[in-house]
Amino acid sequence: MRGFLRHGVTVDICALCHGVWLDGDEIEKAVGHRLPGDSTFDLQKFLRTIIVFVVDVIAFTMRLLV
Repeated sequence: MRGFLRHGVTVDICALCHGVWLDGDEIEKAVGHRLPGDSTFDLQKFLRTIIVFVVDVIAFTMRLLV
């Protein structure tokens, strides 16, 4: 298991299957925004941040493969 830090959250990635794990409410911490259902929720900002987060995870995983 390897990991990297993003916005104070450790994203764990399995070196064998490349599965990605986050603990508890870490996705909220990682993207820095509230999830749907919160009164301060901004969908565009949330989706943009999720995309950046996922790209970071993919880039890190690809570096593991090389």
